[in-house]
Amino acid sequence: MMLLTNGNREISPDVDEKKIASKLKIFLDTDYGRMWHIVVVAGSFWMNYSHDEKYSFHFKVGKYIFLIWRTPNV
Repeated sequence: MMLLTNGNREISPDVDEKKIASKLKIFLDTDYGRMWHIVVVAGSFWMNYSHDEKYSFHFKVGKYIFLIWRTPNV
């Protein structure tokens, strides 16, 4: 099952936010190194965090907002 379609950038209505966050984290940790953090929210949020330079981004797909950042390996 495809959760995100490239054509219209929508997420299936029956999606599990926890599953999306988990799959994104596994993908990023595996392909781009460890210590990625994923937050998926629907609605307003406030956030303050530290991250590796050039390793923080956020985007919105449908009603979901994705906050993704990497912290240094300790």
